[in-house]
Amino acid sequence: MEWEEDADVGLLAERSPFLRASGLRRGTWGGELLAGLDRAPGDHEITKPRFDAFHRTELDGLLRDLGVGTLVVAGVRTDFCVESTVRAAFFRDLRAVVARRRSPDTSRTCT
Repeated sequence: MEWEEDADVGLLAERSPFLRASGLRRGTWGGELLAGLDRAPGDHEITKPRFDAFHRTELDGLLRDLGVGTLVVAGVRTDFCVESTVRAAFFRDLRAVVARRRSPDTSRTCT
């Protein structure tokens, strides 16, 4: 989730001093890809302006064009962004699976 300008943040700026002034702006560290992830030729990239990755993006059309029926969703804020995207996927008759990581102790799972 990132924005070009401060005005694009909307009501989220009222809730967060970080977002109010320069947080998650294009071209800043907050807009960089997380360390350990990469982009490969042919990858598609969607920049979202709100928690829901379908809101005001081309994600729905892209998935339809690619014939995708199931999404594997992961993110930094499961309680906001991941949940919003999974709910929006369901409303579009897409299956969604929320990824989870294994803890170092392989007998336990972190969510």
